[in-house]
Amino acid sequence: NLTRRLRGAGLGVGVVGYATGREDPDALSAACNGGIDLLAKPRRVASDLTAEARAVLRREVTAADLVHLHGMRTRLNLYAARLARRTRTPLLVSPHGQLHPWQMQRHRWRKRLLDTLADRRTYHQAAHAVAMSEEEATHIGRFQPRLPVAVIPPGVDPLSPVAEVDRRHQRRTLLYLADLSHRKGTDLLAEAWLHANLSGCRLVLAGRATDFSEDRVRGWVEAAPADAPIERVAEVDEARKTALFAEADGFVMSSRAEAFGIVVAEALSVGVPCIATRAAPWARLAEAGAGWHVDTTVAGLADGLAAWAAADDLPRRRSAARTLHQQHFSPDAETAAYLRLYDTFSPAR
Repeated sequence: NLTRRLRGAGLGVGVVGYATGREDPDALSAACNGGIDLLAKPRRVASDLTAEARAVLRREVTAADLVHLHGMRTRLNLYAARLARRTRTPLLVSPHGQLHPWQMQRHRWRKRLLDTLADRRTYHQAAHAVAMSEEEATHIGRFQPRLPVAVIPPGVDPLSPVAEVDRRHQRRTLLYLADLSHRKGTDLLAEAWLHANLSGCRLVLAGRATDFSEDRVRGWVEAAPADAPIERVAEVDEARKTALFAEADGFVMSSRAEAFGIVVAEALSVGVPCIATRAAPWARLAEAGAGWHVDTTVAGLADGLAAWAAADDLPRRRSAARTLHQQHFSPDAETAAYLRLYDTFSPAR
């Protein structure tokens, strides 16, 4: 989507990446008016680089005025950075959460080796970095202290409205939409809900159960009081997701670690106030009056839940949520920010 918008603004953009098997390369290229090269994924992405990938990267980097690497610790990025060095092409980097402390602790010795051999040199070579949030800018600064960083949050299209909203229930509804996992803090949320006094409210747990068994999830559902029930939605497609947001009076992100959280921006786009833990980069929620930023604990979440349940200004918060999305997390805001950044390195369009 960003490629399509940048090309529509007159910027020549070429995208090179590995196909996941879920996309139609021809449809993507047509939607973006060309410029998409999806490579067949090798058996081991981190260590392999196919002859096709080398040829495509040589062609694209040689013709480019600017190279922007997304993600870290792949041979694809390493080879592109090497080509940019040879051609003296300015290099931008975006870690996309890979420098988050939680991510750095996973397979940490392997990552330290890869960073020492490759990515630190790439980030030292880079002219600029792009972070999704102020928190990620801090992570980049720790990794490469002298690298300038621009904070450009992802632009999220507003969810499509639904024709009818199911309001048969008369309860204030809080939505959780993510994998039910340890990192997402689903257990913290369930414990906070079960121990808080939330009469007249309901919690919808939507998403796949990954770290927790369905038996454990069923235990949370059965333990919830009758006047503050927990409902389970295991399968969520795009239409169901839109309907869930339309029914919601609030959204909660209970994560123990989160690099950004696209789903919060989606909630804001349709005017749903949000509760997020301090492990997620959403301090703007409280600053804008669009929600609550709480401690990453059962007690912190319980306080946030109680504040949401007692709030008598939800219409104002809904308006603030939409305004926050439009100003900082809309596609137009993202596109304008990238155009300003790219134009400082590229010839005039």
